[in-house]
Amino acid sequence: MDEKFSKEYANVRCRVTYMRGEVISRSFQVEWYLTKTLARLFCGEYQENQEILGEKNLINFILNDLQFNRKIRILEDLITAGKISENTFRHEMVKRLDNIRVMRNFFAHCPIGLLAHQNGDKTTFDISISSSKGTVNVTQKLMEKFAVDVSTVLKDFYRLVEPNIAERTAQSDRVKRGRSGSR
Repeated sequence: MDEKFSKEYANVRCRVTYMRGEVISRSFQVEWYLTKTLARLFCGEYQENQEILGEKNLINFILNDLQFNRKIRILEDLITAGKISENTFRHEMVKRLDNIRVMRNFFAHCPIGLLAHQNGDKTTFDISISSSKGTVNVTQKLMEKFAVDVSTVLKDFYRLVEPNIAERTAQSDRVKRGRSGSR
């Protein structure tokens, strides 16, 4: 191998490692919000003096032990049963969650292959991930779809988990200003 090819190959390997980390990290974030959303759906609003099985206990003792796929199926069951009234929490969300889960599993558990193609002075690389279920070619389009799925799901979860965040922040600011003004 010549030095130019070695540098290009090393650069692509670094990008693949970065992609793997991003997919796993963002998937973990989505799963955490899914867990929090399920707890909120089962327990209602957070309260300081919680009952024996409050939101934190439900997360710690039950939901954290479930696999990502099982959490998605629970959300899907709640949607099908009509327990979630938000229009955006429909089966499209479950499909996005499944896509995120599949990408996470591929990047976390499967070998990533690089195939170099040289045409004169130009070298291109195909990135693929193989499993017993098949091979996925990692393309810019696939990574962009993953990013859109993650952003959409997180936005929907955040709206459910923190529905009045702007209102509560403003109220907290008013309380703080009231305290500092009364000194």
